[in-house]
Amino acid sequence: MVYAELLKESIHEVKSLISGHDQVGYFQKLWGGDYFHNVESSWSKHIESFKHNIMVDTDWKELILVITFDYYLGPCVGLPEKVKLDFYNWLIAEIKKQCA
Repeated sequence: MVYAELLKESIHEVKSLISGHDQVGYFQKLWGGDYFHNVESSWSKHIESFKHNIMVDTDWKELILVITFDYYLGPCVGLPEKVKLDFYNWLIAEIKKQCA
């Protein structure tokens, strides 16, 4: 079962979630040579969904992958931490719902 708590203080709390439930290897094996394209596509899809507050049908494993991709991409994107926290908490709420 996935242990996912809503983030309270900072985006750095997400590191324990993604390191404890690393999905990168699983999706690299599943997607093979399409891994980078697929993870980037999934991330973009979830960013747009978040903007419209409409969760797309996605397995919890892929949601953790999206969080992981965003966490490591984060410094390059330049969004305020509050926006990133809201995005992560939105995804974590869905993960919790799926794993309940």
